[in-house]
Amino acid sequence: MGKKRRILWAVLLVAVVAMKVWLSTLSPEPVYQGKPLSYWLAGYDTGNYNVAHPNGPAPPAHAEADEAIRQIGTNACPILLRMLQQPNSSLTVRLFDLLQKQHFIKIPFAPANLNYKAMNAFMALGSRASNAVPGLVAIFEADPSPFPQQAVPAILGEIGPPAEEAIPALLRGLAHTNVLVRHNVIYALGKIHAQPKLVVPALIKCLDDPEPLVRAEAATALGEFGKDAQSAVPALRELQRKEELDPGPASKKSMIKSTRFIVKSTGFIVSSSWATATAPTGPFDPDVVGRTTTALNRIDAAAAAEADPK
Repeated sequence: MGKKRRILWAVLLVAVVAMKVWLSTLSPEPVYQGKPLSYWLAGYDTGNYNVAHPNGPAPPAHAEADEAIRQIGTNACPILLRMLQQPNSSLTVRLFDLLQKQHFIKIPFAPANLNYKAMNAFMALGSRASNAVPGLVAIFEADPSPFPQQAVPAILGEIGPPAEEAIPALLRGLAHTNVLVRHNVIYALGKIHAQPKLVVPALIKCLDDPEPLVRAEAATALGEFGKDAQSAVPALRELQRKEELDPGPASKKSMIKSTRFIVKSTGFIVSSSWATATAPTGPFDPDVVGRTTTALNRIDAAAAAEADPK
């Protein structure tokens, strides 16, 4: 009897925690095609949705979710900003793991991944999410949790030039101790490509970062500034020369230790773990020389030709 009582108390506690998380995301939910925002967000996490709703309707496809988010537009931003700060409760996950081991009540469960869904929705909105920039900056400066620190700069980069007011916070983020945060901050500064008098000198310093992933992204970001990054040409040429002479063993590895990550082309990277150790060469392997050459061509084609050893 004692065991059943403990299980019932655990069920009640989980229900309370789940209700609290659910209520925290509420505002009146915007609707598209008769379905609420939460339904469309399930398209960014279909695997867990299917586990949690084994007999429910199928979730939307990722592309359908993107289109719905774009149609909903800025009405989604207040909810997404709250979700971005909602990591899965480790207590809830542990309790549900315990409940899965008992045989009295079967409760399908999968993590809600609220922050992951919010990030994907912001990516779908792109520049349409410009009204969320102050909120995103506030999260970046106040929430030290790994996911917001990595994801917010990536989102700001996808917003692009309308996120110019985030530049002071992003410049402070260049000193972050985590390689993925620095990488994503640089990605954002390049995509916003504004205030070159402030940003270009800061990016030039990043060409000396100990991590090749960061050096490569700094070169790419400088290329985004075109002729406004003319002052970076000597440093880019020096980096190109050093990398060609001795790329070193570190440049053949990326600084990511994670079982789950997101990469957008050669852009931002978001990891589910707080990455600090080397990982085998893979999709994150930075081509520092190639990216430096591309940047030089975008800034000053004549300088690029002069630097080309051929």
